[in-house]
Amino acid sequence: MNFKIPQIVGRFGKIFFVLSPGFFEALSGPLSLAFKQRHFSFKTRTVAVLRGLFCPSLLCPGLLCPSRLFSGLLFPALLFAGLLFVAPASATSDPEEIEREASVEEHLNAQVDLSLPFINTKGERIALGDLLLPGRPAILIPVYYDCPSLCTFALNALLKLLNEIPANLGSEFSVISYSIAPDEDYTLAEPKAAAYHEELKVGQRSAWHFLSDTENSAAKLSKQIGFGYKKDGSEYIHAAVFVILTPEGKISRYVYGIDYLPRDVRLSLVEAAEGKFGSAVDKLLLYCFRWDHTQGRYSLIVFNVVKAVSLLTVVVLFGFLIYLRTQEIREKRSHV
Repeated sequence: MNFKIPQIVGRFGKIFFVLSPGFFEALSGPLSLAFKQRHFSFKTRTVAVLRGLFCPSLLCPGLLCPSRLFSGLLFPALLFAGLLFVAPASATSDPEEIEREASVEEHLNAQVDLSLPFINTKGERIALGDLLLPGRPAILIPVYYDCPSLCTFALNALLKLLNEIPANLGSEFSVISYSIAPDEDYTLAEPKAAAYHEELKVGQRSAWHFLSDTENSAAKLSKQIGFGYKKDGSEYIHAAVFVILTPEGKISRYVYGIDYLPRDVRLSLVEAAEGKFGSAVDKLLLYCFRWDHTQGRYSLIVFNVVKAVSLLTVVVLFGFLIYLRTQEIREKRSHV
């Protein structure tokens, strides 16, 4: 940025200082200190704002004088919240570089190296392929365990999905979480796994794996699935996405966001398994629905629906004709 934020903060402080004595005196200090740093994270800036907002010397004037509550607290807080969130919270000043390095490039049908070694929650070395159930698909989700925000949201959403999806974790599919941070070991993975396993049924817990990196396997696997990320201070900038692997370890589907549709994920798993599990209803739905990459969900295939309805109509009519013919024969025999 070409403009200097500390000077802007100071100017806003002088303008609105009259509205609330003590407000910007308490707030502009921590904000200026946060913005002067060469690289600062969202967490750092948030702490600076909260310290200013909840300083006792700041709250007292507004509380003692209700008529100044809006001008003294709410209005300046909203103003600086807008200023705070307009500026990108990143150590990297080039947004295009962040978008390029922390984006996802889909490698559909690409083969993942199942021989890549990882460390499980017991500190044991294990190959990625050893965690796939025979003939069953798997959900592969890259995270890092010390993430203060997005990874936790993604894992919580995945846990919610596992408790809602009409598919049996442990017999029909497995889940593999791996840390993209090379400095995180199994001592971080183990308590994270315990927290999420506690929310699952006992028979499902062993099918959700939490892995840590070794021999740069996390970076290699991330490159193979097209998952980009960039370190920003002590945190990582990355997308929220998980990958569905076929039983052979090929990439079948990318599912984005932190709000998953159980029906869509189940159909994706059935499709990845090539019909090796799933009901007749699932196969009918896969015939009538197709994954729409632009929307990230299954969309109705009108032509196939028309064909399915036409076929069903023919079958019903044929069955009705047989029924009528049978009734006619019975009536003739009864009159003989």
